[in-house]
Amino acid sequence: PDDGTHYKLADYISFGYHIEANTDSQTSSAYPWRVAANPAANAEVSVSKPGQTTVYSTLAAFRDATNEGETFAGYTVKLLKDVAYSSSNYWTPIGCMNADVYFAGIFDGNGHKVEGLNIDTEQLGSTPDYWPGGFFGYTWGATIKNLKIYGQADCAGMVGYAGYTNISDCESHMDSELCYNISGGFIAHAEAYVNLSNCKNYGNFICKTSANYA
Repeated sequence: PDDGTHYKLADYISFGYHIEANTDSQTSSAYPWRVAANPAANAEVSVSKPGQTTVYSTLAAFRDATNEGETFAGYTVKLLKDVAYSSSNYWTPIGCMNADVYFAGIFDGNGHKVEGLNIDTEQLGSTPDYWPGGFFGYTWGATIKNLKIYGQADCAGMVGYAGYTNISDCESHMDSELCYNISGGFIAHAEAYVNLSNCKNYGNFICKTSANYA
């Protein structure tokens, strides 16, 4: 659609454009919404499959969509820029094993980095319980590539719980501590055909007590 074109909200299908209130008094009654300029230049994440592209203004907004039940299976999610967080704020992982919400698409970091991650699942409460946590909390049938992450975690840097997941060309600069007898530099728990290729872990791994596996 063209910038400024008027649409009823029900007519809007995800074009990767921004919807805003229509202030044109002559058309606002019939068409209360309009398509504004493509915000991709300011967006942090794009989500695409053939014939369809959507953007999320923030990485956290994409994370929230996943945690609300969208698996993104069949989609490529691309990080569009470096993202930096304040380490004083806790990062909620993408996906949660205990809530059975997971990421199942392709996440392409596009060579960008995410800094200032502070992952402490105990601080996030128990509704739901995000243990085991990482940048991703739960992946199943996913691909993660070309991503660099920096910060600290109580379980793992990249993924808390991974199944049928391929991770390639990624770097973790996350310091990880043992959490509930399960922890790791890149992945806390790997199940069923998890593959790491050309990945590097630069973070420190701290095991304070005996662990079942790490």
